[in-house]
Amino acid sequence: MKVFLTLSLILLSLFANCEPAKIPYSEKDVQLLTDVFEESQKLHEGLLLPTPKLEVAGIQMTVNALSASEHPKIKDWKSQLTENIPKNPNDLELSYDQLSKFAIILSEIKNEVKLPGAYQKFYCPMVERYWVAKDKEVRNPYSPEMRDCGEILQEPH
Repeated sequence: MKVFLTLSLILLSLFANCEPAKIPYSEKDVQLLTDVFEESQKLHEGLLLPTPKLEVAGIQMTVNALSASEHPKIKDWKSQLTENIPKNPNDLELSYDQLSKFAIILSEIKNEVKLPGAYQKFYCPMVERYWVAKDKEVRNPYSPEMRDCGEILQEPH
């Protein structure tokens, strides 16, 4: 009986220290996520125009395409991203808030999945918003009069 109890305690301590197994991301998963980042970059570029232009059809399509993945984390990200796609692109202020939340989710994805492209997470303390872009310099999409306001945030890889 003592041997059984001892073995049980050893097994319990081993299981308690184990992390759940990480499900790997397939090439298809990586491509689906890369498509979302590429469309997000197009949104970013549109917001940098002299008259900001917010076209959400492309980002809606690529986020919807995440349904093709069976990965549970991607399904969760799809739900979160969908919630934060601007519903009324003509209301830029409300859209900016949603896009900032969208960027936070992209940042989480970027930290979890090795994606091609050097995407950076930025933050502007003046407008209190985030964005993710391929830029190496600050190009704030939220404030035309302060395009250089913000900073690159360093994140773990």
